[in-house]
Amino acid sequence: MDPYNALSQLKKLVDDCDEAINEGKLAIATKDVDLVAKFLASAKSIYERLYPFVEEIKNIIENYGDEDRLLKYVSVYYRVLTLVSVPYVVLILKNLEGFLGKQGHIDKIEEVKRIITGFEQVLSTLKQR
Repeated sequence: MDPYNALSQLKKLVDDCDEAINEGKLAIATKDVDLVAKFLASAKSIYERLYPFVEEIKNIIENYGDEDRLLKYVSVYYRVLTLVSVPYVVLILKNLEGFLGKQGHIDKIEEVKRIITGFEQVLSTLKQR
């Protein structure tokens, strides 16, 4: 993958994380199960797109020189995703896990746990850079 496509995909992932974070905060504030389901769908979609992309991102950052201006943008979005966006999505997921437990939505709790585990694995890989 070339840096242009990587930048485009990283920007889209960061934007989607921001949107999901807003959905998650609203779901927590309103305690609306439908909003929780919408947030879970968004989080799952982000994870499914991010997981196969992780190694490609790392390879691009490692293989292109630091003097490449485009790579600086790729690197910034990479750090935003790693240090802010994904950890915030995970934090919201953990908050929702407790809420769903109180509401008795056992099936959704299992889904939340799977998504959290997946994101934590991706974060671990992203941070190994």
